[in-house]
Amino acid sequence: ENTKFLDIANDFWWNWYIARAININLLSLENENFYPNRTINRVEVLKLITKLSDIDLSTYASKNYEIKDVTKTDWEYPYVVFAIDNNLFSLNGWYFYSNKWVSRWELVNLMYKFKK
Repeated sequence: ENTKFLDIANDFWWNWYIARAININLLSLENENFYPNRTINRVEVLKLITKLSDIDLSTYASKNYEIKDVTKTDWEYPYVVFAIDNNLFSLNGWYFYSNKWVSRWELVNLMYKFKK
């Protein structure tokens, strides 16, 4: 199945998964590229998990947390608060480090914690 991303060949084995993610609005075709070899950061993982689980982030957006590297007006603020409130990631000296890459172990651990 063709995913319509310019950097994904039509015959790649993972196209079905990418097409499915597009169909359930987990991925967007807004960008012409998928970047299959790019790493994923903390906020991107949180966005995927909350979208998959249909989490309402409005209550998290309204909370007041002092986070030195994420302000309440940043788009990722509700995701960061969600992670902190649910012990998915923690602050390190009041810093969240949104752009920190997630290792495979962290991803599995995050999924385990979230499933609980």
